[in-house]
Amino acid sequence: MWYYKLNFWFTSRILFYNCCFSFLSLAKADPYSTIFVFLTGGFLVGSFAQRMLHKQEEYVFQNLGISNLQRYGFSYVLHMCIAVLAAGFLYILMNYV
Repeated sequence: MWYYKLNFWFTSRILFYNCCFSFLSLAKADPYSTIFVFLTGGFLVGSFAQRMLHKQEEYVFQNLGISNLQRYGFSYVLHMCIAVLAAGFLYILMNYV
């Protein structure tokens, strides 16, 4: 259970930094570009910010045996799920309301 708690904690931090970066593209008033930025550049910026701002936490994950591939893979899959749900919600909102 601790494995998933740590991965969700890590993912929530990347998601926070990702949202801070991705929501800047809402100024263009194009929600679909925001989802695109969320999955591509936003995830990279969020990962970079997590890595630079919380360097000391890398040792905790290494000591517990959680590799970088596991952490970032779990985080990206969760981000994709969130983006698909958001795209579906935006599609319904823009076409049926």
